[in-house]
Amino acid sequence: MPRSPGITRVAASLLLLFFFLSEPSLRAADDPANSSQTVTGKLVEVRQSVVRGYPLSRYAAIHVYTMYFTVKTATDTYCVEYDTPVLDEVKELRASSGKNVQLDLQGKKRVRMILPNNRQLKADLEPAEQC
Repeated sequence: MPRSPGITRVAASLLLLFFFLSEPSLRAADDPANSSQTVTGKLVEVRQSVVRGYPLSRYAAIHVYTMYFTVKTATDTYCVEYDTPVLDEVKELRASSGKNVQLDLQGKKRVRMILPNNRQLKADLEPAEQC
């Protein structure tokens, strides 16, 4: 029994849809929201504050560290805020002070920072007045 042309069109369109959804580079190339700019700068200043988290829990309190740091590039200065409960990230950020880092700017509010030891941090950009 021969197949109807409608079934082959449906199968071909499903195959094309599957290929398009499984290939992220095709979608990212056309999407302006995914555009990012990578710059290299020097981590100038790192400040830290401790916020005590989960105070009403039956478990021991977890400290959340808010890190404020300034990255100076050839053309701009970026102020970044980063919250973490991980002590290794705090130590590596403090150790990276004065060293070159890479910034992957993702719009006007988010940044992905790559430290010299290749740790990646996703953080929020702050207004320049807060530096």
